[in-house]
Amino acid sequence: GSYTEVEEDRKVYTDVEYDSNATYSQNVYTGYTYVRVDKPNAKVPANDDLVINLYYDRVTYDYVINYHYQDIVEVTSESNTAKYHETVTVTNDMINSHNIIGYKYSHTNPESKSIVIETTGNVIDVYYVKDKFDYTVKHHLQNLDGTTYTEVVEDRVVYEDVEYGSKATYTKNEYTGYNYVRVD
Repeated sequence: GSYTEVEEDRKVYTDVEYDSNATYSQNVYTGYTYVRVDKPNAKVPANDDLVINLYYDRVTYDYVINYHYQDIVEVTSESNTAKYHETVTVTNDMINSHNIIGYKYSHTNPESKSIVIETTGNVIDVYYVKDKFDYTVKHHLQNLDGTTYTEVVEDRVVYEDVEYGSKATYTKNEYTGYNYVRVD
């Protein structure tokens, strides 16, 4: 991989004796761990041409994506890992794949659907609310053949924007010469 130099931490040693052991020290950087030095046993040359490079890799941290559904106490969670300062985003495909029947996506926290991985607190929350649906109640009267029915169109009722999971309501109408039989 590629590495970026931390220029403010560059140290120049002067008046160092020729052929002595070169010295260096590891620094501590949040989100990074020391991995290697390119010249561990270097000797000071006569031409002032020694550069010692120390390398630090990004640490991997946990993150969690929580999926919350209105009126459902249990939260569905997915855990994963990413490197320090890597950006993690909840995609529309991820949102859609966790949608369950009767619910629709509402929002995320953070609103951007993304986080930059830090040492702690790496959480994205996805929220779903109950969807709303329409349904129709139709009344049918039995024909003289005794097996078929005809709808009473003027008595049709459309219920709109009914929240998923709500009990469907209807009214049994009274028709002269007919008995109420059933709901399909």
